[in-house]
Amino acid sequence: MKSENVIRLSRKKKISIKRNGFTLIELLAVIIILGVLMIIAIPSVTEYIQYSRKNAYIGTVRNYIAGASTRVNSGEFEMYDTSATYYLPASCIPLEKGGDSPFGELEEAYVVVTYSGRGYDYYWTSRDETNMGILLANEKLLNVELVKPEITSIDTEIGVGDRQKILIINNCNSNDLTEKAATSTIVEGGLLQEGNEISKRLYNLIATENLEDGKKVLDTAASTFVSSSTGIDFDAAPSNTNGKGIYIRSGTENNQYPIYYYRGEVTNNNVVFGGFCWKIVRTTETGGIKLIYNGIPTGGKCNNTGVNSQIGTSAFNENYDYNAYVGYMYGTPNSSSYKEEHLSTKMSKSSTIKTVIDVWYDKNMTSYTSYLEDAIWCNDRSFGTVAWDNGNGTGTEVTVYGAQTRDYSETATGPSLECVNQNDRFTVNENMTGRLAGNGALIYPVGLLTADEVTFAGQGWNSYASNNYLHTGSFWWTMTPYRYANNHSYMFRVNSATYSGNVEDAFGIRPVVSLKNGTLVSVDGDGSSDNPFIVQ
Repeated sequence: MKSENVIRLSRKKKISIKRNGFTLIELLAVIIILGVLMIIAIPSVTEYIQYSRKNAYIGTVRNYIAGASTRVNSGEFEMYDTSATYYLPASCIPLEKGGDSPFGELEEAYVVVTYSGRGYDYYWTSRDETNMGILLANEKLLNVELVKPEITSIDTEIGVGDRQKILIINNCNSNDLTEKAATSTIVEGGLLQEGNEISKRLYNLIATENLEDGKKVLDTAASTFVSSSTGIDFDAAPSNTNGKGIYIRSGTENNQYPIYYYRGEVTNNNVVFGGFCWKIVRTTETGGIKLIYNGIPTGGKCNNTGVNSQIGTSAFNENYDYNAYVGYMYGTPNSSSYKEEHLSTKMSKSSTIKTVIDVWYDKNMTSYTSYLEDAIWCNDRSFGTVAWDNGNGTGTEVTVYGAQTRDYSETATGPSLECVNQNDRFTVNENMTGRLAGNGALIYPVGLLTADEVTFAGQGWNSYASNNYLHTGSFWWTMTPYRYANNHSYMFRVNSATYSGNVEDAFGIRPVVSLKNGTLVSVDGDGSSDNPFIVQ
C-alpha cells in the first residue's frame, strides 16, 4: 500500500511541474511580442528625447533673449538707430547657467534686435556644431518646430521689417552700438517675407510716419503743422497750424508702445481688412491698431462717405427714461444703487446698438477674430462736475457724465484716453497682459469710438471740421455718455463736430475693431483711399 501511495504522489508531482512550465513555442511567442513592443517603443522614446532636447534648445534661446533684453533696457546697450537691424552675438550675453545647445556647442548665434522709437522687438537665429539651429524667428513665435537639423549657415544680412541697415555688433564691451562698434551692411529689400507677399508691420509704419527729422512728434509741442509752442488746441479745428497728420499722445512717448493717433485731413490711413474698408484712428497701449468701419471696397478702393460708410442706423437704446440707458450694457433701470443701475457683466442687458453690432460681427467677422486684440472699449460713466449737477447716476437723477465736463465745459481739461472705471472698460476677458483689467462683458472684440478719440482726431465740441478724416456727411454714434436730464438719456454723436443726441434716435453705426500688434500689411499699399493697406 505504501509503495502504491508513493507512486501516486510521484505522478501527481510530475503532473504539477509540467503545468507550471513554458513550452518552447510559448517562449518564442513572448520573445517575438517583446521584440515588436521594442520596435514600437524605441522610435517613440527617441522622438520624445529629441523633442525634449529641442524644447531645451528653446529654453536656452529664451534665456539669451532675456539676457539681451536686460542689457538693452538698462541702457548698457543703446540701440537708437530706427533704420537698423542689430545682430547681437550670443557671446555678448553672459548667462549664469548653461548657454550651449543641448546638441552641441553653439557655432553661430545672435539675438536680433530692432528699435522703432517705441520699444524693442527681439528675434533669434543660430546653429550649433551638429548643424541643429533656428533661422530668423520672432521671440513670440519660438517653438520646438523651429529647431531644424542640417542648418549649415545662418543669414546675417536680413533686415527685419523695413529696417534695411544691418549692424553686426563686434565689440561686446561698447554701449555705443552704432557703426563704431559694428560692421554695417546695407541690404537691398530687407523686408519680411510672408508666403509670397512682401509685408510691413503696420505699427512700425505708423511710427515711421510720425518722425520729423528723426524725432517723435508729440501733441504738446510745436511741429510742422502745430504753430503753438504748447501743442494742439483741442477746442479748435485741425488745420495746417493746429494739427494735421500723426501725433504721439503726450505721456505715452516713453512707453513700450507709444500711442499714435491720426488728426485732421489725413489721407494715408485707409485699410482693407476682412473684405471691408477701415480707417486707422490710433494705436493702443499694447501696440494694437484701432480701425473704424468705412464701408465696402469698390474696385479695391475705399472712397465711401455718408450712409455707405456705416453698417446701418439704430437707436443707441430704444428706452431712454433712466440713467441706465447711457450704458452700452446696463443693470437695473431706476435702481437706488449706481452699481446696480450700471452693472456691466456678460449677464447684463445689451443696448440696442450693441445687439446690432454683435449680429453684424457674428455674420461677417468671426473668421477674422484671431487677427484682433481684446482692446478696451470705453463707455465712460464716471461723473462730471458742473454747478447744477447733483445727480448720482441712478433712476431719474440729473447726472452729468465725465466727457461733458472733460471736453465741453468752461473748466475743460481736454480729451483723455483713460477709462476710469473697470466696469466701463468693455472687454471680452477681464485680465489681459499689457493693459488695465476690463469688465469681461463682451462676446466679440468690437465696439465704438469714444467722444475723446473723436476729439483727438479733430472733431471736438467746438471743432466744426468737415475736412476731418472722420467726417462722412452723416451723423453716427460714439460710445460716450453725455448726461441724463429732462427725462432723457443723451449720448455723443458725430457729424462735422460732436453733439449730444437722444439715445432713442436712429443714427449711423460705425463698428470699431483693433488689430493685434505685429499685424502685417502689403507693402504695395500707401494707405490712400485709392490704394489702401491690405492686411495680410
